[in-house]
Amino acid sequence: MENPVKTEADPNCGDLTVPDGNPQTEARGSRVRTLGAEHGGLAALSRLSNVALSTLQRIAAGQDMKVEVMTALAQATGTRLEWLATGTGPMRSAGAGFEEEGAAFSVGQAREAPSGGVLIPRYEARASAGIGTPLDPGWVSEKVLFSADFIRKRLRRKPENLALIECSGDSMEPTLHDGDELLVDTTASDLRSGAIYILRVAGALLAKRVQPRLDGTLMIISDNTRYPPEVFQPSETSQLDIVGEVIWRSGSLRP
Repeated sequence: MENPVKTEADPNCGDLTVPDGNPQTEARGSRVRTLGAEHGGLAALSRLSNVALSTLQRIAAGQDMKVEVMTALAQATGTRLEWLATGTGPMRSAGAGFEEEGAAFSVGQAREAPSGGVLIPRYEARASAGIGTPLDPGWVSEKVLFSADFIRKRLRRKPENLALIECSGDSMEPTLHDGDELLVDTTASDLRSGAIYILRVAGALLAKRVQPRLDGTLMIISDNTRYPPEVFQPSETSQLDIVGEVIWRSGSLRP
């Protein structure tokens, strides 16, 4: 007969399952216990974050933690998700990562996503929504943690095809704003009329709407009416390199 699972006492958690030996999950459990101690125990943390006490107890005992739980704990306690997920950096900071329905948080140079999450590379290159900026080398500056369900079910995309690029300029206002983070599907090369694409034109990255026309020309359109459309003749379209389609943006609300 198998031996029963051993438990150990914890002043905040009660009886806990012995950790499964994974150093990463055990370290996350330790950080959850720290949050519990800070907020008067895991039961109080459960009420604050709306995460089931039994779930917190299992995590504190060394079992893995889903990204949705990390998100709830980070939001409820003002904790940096990078610290909660990887232990990197300070526990809290003055600013928070961007998010939409728990979609994304910056996690720096983490190489492994927690359960239920995917890491999307963020590039230093800026896509201009104005007259264009020189193309930066495009190295990955950090990884950003997204909910896997958000990517696969809501956006219906494959995480491995995605990249984040910062928007620069005002020609796509009010749709896109300077400083917005743009999630780009780098495999979306078939042009859909009216969709927004990241284009490489003469050494610059541009975020623009694209409208193919029956005569073979291609119209590049800005949402800001101060910027007139540009028309590329068929002989000029070879100058356009489609980086990918913009499928999501994250940024501050604007008046």
